Amino acid sequence: MPHTQLSSPQLVALHRRLRTHGLTALDTFWVKVCEQGTPLIEPVADDDRHTLVTFLWRGADVHNVVAVSPAWPSVPRDNRLGRLRDTDLWHKTYLLPSDLHFTYRLSVNDPLAGARTLTPEQVANRLSVGQTDPLNARTLATQVGATSWTSSLACLPNAPAQPWSAPQPATPRGVVEEFSLHSARLGNERHVWVYTPPEYASDGESYRLLVLFDGETLPFSRSAASR
Repeated sequence: MPHTQLSSPQLVALHRRLRTHGLTALDTFWVKVCEQGTPLIEPVADDDRHTLVTFLWRGADVHNVVAVSPAWPSVPRDNRLGRLRDTDLWHKTYLLPSDLHFTYRLSVNDPLAGARTLTPEQVANRLSVGQTDPLNARTLATQVGATSWTSSLACLPNAPAQPWSAPQPATPRGVVEEFSLHSARLGNERHVWVYTPPEYASDGESYRLLVLFDGETLPFSRSAASR
């Protein structure tokens, strides 16, 4: 579970400048943020195992903003961004492991329904709430059955490289087939994607390796066939 007791040095400095320079300080800060992208990623003094990660949102007619991610518990009220003084800037800083890859979404004017008031289906769909971070160009598409959404992707400084996750044009493409599997135990239909490598023949010699993934996490139907 992430900790949130530390503050972003950039936000602390902005808070001080607002006292002396007014909203000009915010505009200058926001220009820099738009250039470097979000979330803000800052080191922790004397701690190379953790990183300060700050989510930002700026806009009018905003009552709340919630950071939604599988990296922390999906309790909306606990993940609300705070408003910076009387400005239109909202922010929240997490202390996260420096080797983390994670996805997230930002839910503006979230209904703030807690886990105890949500149905099991609503809890399962919580990660699809909100929208991508408009200042983060890195995204990841997810599909669960007929429902799909796109999340923003963050990779912290010590996160291991994942070269296999990027399409490789020179690599021969396999084939992806989608099936519907009825589950008597669950009483529903499950979507299953089966990837077979290039030159695979169903009437040929059996393959000795089967790799299983959660289809929600790795949506084969969209991109894996080119990897």
